[in-house]
Amino acid sequence: MTHLIPAVLPSEFPAGFEFVRTLVASSPELCFLLDHQWHVRSINEAAARWLGGHGRALEPGVLDWIHPEDRSVVVTVLAGLRSQATSEIPPVRARDAEGAWRLLSGRATNFLQDPNVGAALLHLSPVTTDQDAHRDALRHLGRALPALLTPHEIAQAVLNAAVGTTRASAGSLHQLDADAKRLHLIGHIGCTQEAAPPATSLSLSLETPITDAVCDNRALFLEKNTLHPLLPQLQEAPARRNQNAAVLPLVIGERVTGALTVSCDRTFTPEDCTFLQMVADQGAAALERVHLQQELLHQQRWHAAVTRHSSDIITLLDEHAVIQYESGSITGILGYAPNELVGQQALGLIHPDDHPAVWHSLTQLSTQQESVTVTFRFRHREGHWVWLEAIAVNFRHGDAVQRVFVNSRDVTARIQADEAHREALRALEESERNFRLLAQNATDLVCQYDLDGTVTYASPSSRDLLGYEPAELLHPDPLRFVHELDLPRLQHAFSRRFTHEFEQERQEYRVQRKDGEYVWVESSFKAVRDEAGRITSFQGTMRNIEQRKAAELELQAQVHRYRNLLDFSTSLETLDSPDALVLEALEQSLRLTGFEYAQAFNFTGETPSLGPQVGSPCMWTSHDVQELRAFPFAPVLQRVLGRHQPFFVEADQSILEPPESLPRSSWTTLALLPITRHGQLAHVLAFGTDHDTVISAESRQLLNGVAARLSHALDRLYHLAQLNTSREETLRALGLALEYRDYETKGHTDRVVDLTLKLSAALDIKDIDQDALRWGAYLHDTGKVAIPDAILLKPGKLTDEEFDVIKRHPIIGYEMLASIPTLPPVTLELVLHHHEKWNGSGYPAGLSGTDIPLCARIFAVVDVYDALTTERPYKRAWSPQEALAEIERTGGTHFDPQVAEVFVRLMREMLSTRFAS
Repeated sequence: MTHLIPAVLPSEFPAGFEFVRTLVASSPELCFLLDHQWHVRSINEAAARWLGGHGRALEPGVLDWIHPEDRSVVVTVLAGLRSQATSEIPPVRARDAEGAWRLLSGRATNFLQDPNVGAALLHLSPVTTDQDAHRDALRHLGRALPALLTPHEIAQAVLNAAVGTTRASAGSLHQLDADAKRLHLIGHIGCTQEAAPPATSLSLSLETPITDAVCDNRALFLEKNTLHPLLPQLQEAPARRNQNAAVLPLVIGERVTGALTVSCDRTFTPEDCTFLQMVADQGAAALERVHLQQELLHQQRWHAAVTRHSSDIITLLDEHAVIQYESGSITGILGYAPNELVGQQALGLIHPDDHPAVWHSLTQLSTQQESVTVTFRFRHREGHWVWLEAIAVNFRHGDAVQRVFVNSRDVTARIQADEAHREALRALEESERNFRLLAQNATDLVCQYDLDGTVTYASPSSRDLLGYEPAELLHPDPLRFVHELDLPRLQHAFSRRFTHEFEQERQEYRVQRKDGEYVWVESSFKAVRDEAGRITSFQGTMRNIEQRKAAELELQAQVHRYRNLLDFSTSLETLDSPDALVLEALEQSLRLTGFEYAQAFNFTGETPSLGPQVGSPCMWTSHDVQELRAFPFAPVLQRVLGRHQPFFVEADQSILEPPESLPRSSWTTLALLPITRHGQLAHVLAFGTDHDTVISAESRQLLNGVAARLSHALDRLYHLAQLNTSREETLRALGLALEYRDYETKGHTDRVVDLTLKLSAALDIKDIDQDALRWGAYLHDTGKVAIPDAILLKPGKLTDEEFDVIKRHPIIGYEMLASIPTLPPVTLELVLHHHEKWNGSGYPAGLSGTDIPLCARIFAVVDVYDALTTERPYKRAWSPQEALAEIERTGGTHFDPQVAEVFVRLMREMLSTRFAS
């Protein structure tokens, strides 16, 4: 495909122009065709991809996308092209599709004097550098690692990138074991089988470059004459014993997890060192991901065990039959909240008459069997008894869960039905004589078939079953009234039946009555034999099973609905926003019931508003609903709001005041479902149809179940939000504690937190957790609680000994906070290193440059600025302009120069905006 820029008439160019343009269309080089005035008339696909949006907007001049400083080079080459056939173009900078300046070089070919072409051709190609190779390797590695599932696969990918890109000769990857005592080799490259490392495990007690790098958490780059002899995997062959080596620890936060080693016959450049460190970081993150996935699998075993053995109510009992856990389904069946019975003795809630059977089952479970089934009565929260059928499974000796699982389901209806059935049987026995007489006269449809399948006889009951006279059924084709979907199965059965001997069979299928309706029947067939045992004919008996089939289909539909309800309950646990929960509830409810569309109303704020909508119609065009009377069914909605109870409206019920004409064109059948959160009304879900539909008891029960599960999920989100708020307030309170000790620093904590977050946003840093950064700003001076008042509050200059005491506060703060498991590494890094300096003269570790964590470099600038602009007993408050000038002066010595530059620009913009207003 060839791009013409700008569009010109083909008649302006000779015929050979099209040939050259077609010739270079698929070239991998960037190709440009120029006319006598050096205007671009055509570019190929490679150039179009390189230029991207620039190519589409390219003006006739060829130099618009070349760096202004390099345009003179291209002008010189083009000027000399008129007197020679080709000319080389040295490397020049050109802007690519992403807007970056990259080097291109190539040649120019003169076809201007050729009357068949009349154009000049530029061939350009990107100039590849080590930096490009590093970048491409890191991009490829970053895409490959997420798809790898084992440490060995990750090791091979990391080593291929490290060794191949740096043109090294060998490399290896070691992982630290769980006890942090030994390094295990998980992959190597560049070693022959004879020269491969003999040991796959290395103790940290040995003194080797690998163990030194891991123990000290620092990268080592060893010259040829300093390479330690205890690095066998880098010296596997005599020709490589004097090579240079690099050992880089694999680090996650502050924790070392392994080491990457690379050997090379050349000195590593600074770019190589940076590249290898980034490869090691990506490898460490990938190995940590695999490790966490393995831990996750262990956690999933527990949940899988619960899911595998769950029925309706899931109960966990300890060895004393004390309840440890109850699933949420207990609320709908027994009325209890899920945690209400935890800690109670299960037998205390079971009917006394059922204690012996339950106790006997538990005894069998603990001594003989892996599972038992028992039926008993359990006290409902309202006081009545509910029959439960329970399957208890012994997991007290299992790996994942050491408890007894009890899966219970409500069988009250079945028990009552069984009792009613027994009473009916007793009544049937009393009138057995009458029923026996009736049974003798009530016959099914009986048909006689000869050996080729022709119907030769049909009983009179054909009138009741099929509406046909017996004579109408006498026909050579016995299957002519069978439903087309059931016909192949019946044809196969009849082909065997009329050609071979067979035992009695039963078939269920549909047949068409004389009135055109289909009815489900069950037929049984048997052979009629003569005295010699030969089959002379066949006899078939047909009975109506329409009610049984309807019951089976209804049961299947009910099972499907409850399976969807279980899936809905599971999906709620994975969602983390109220809108997502409500939308999932609407969609699942439409699948579970006969409603066609749904609308949610939110009552979480001061003004009711519209929530998610599924299906149509929707009668509201504005998102905000200002008054309840704007709803077309406001009166019934008011009752729902007042009672927090579901409300169902059939097609023959009015919902407006005064009553509207029936039936309604929309919302013909209506259900309103209130949803509470933490005891307060949060949402109302409205479900409707455009036709007359009876809201079944099953649909009402399912919607009640949806409401209960949705309320439970909203409560869970509410409590999680409370926990997060409580943690935030606690950490801020810790940071403010020092202000009450040293009143001169009042407001320091809130100021530095605000400026730290603004500076982080101005730096456009994506990989730092803003919560962790904010918490670090809250807690940065926690260690000062251990500094004596005589030193901390001293108004004058501190002595060297006193300043040494002050310099201990970052370490003290880190040690105090490191024991809090929920604080992330970024928070702890900021507390420990916020007094480090770019030139290495800071404390407590004397880190320099990018060895200082980025979070600490950001906060250091903010902390010093606030200290300079705040008045203290021993100094005046500097003006913002003075403080910014000082930070600008010390960028590159005290502060990260890039961070300092962005901070100064940010503050000056804020100050100018403040003065302007």
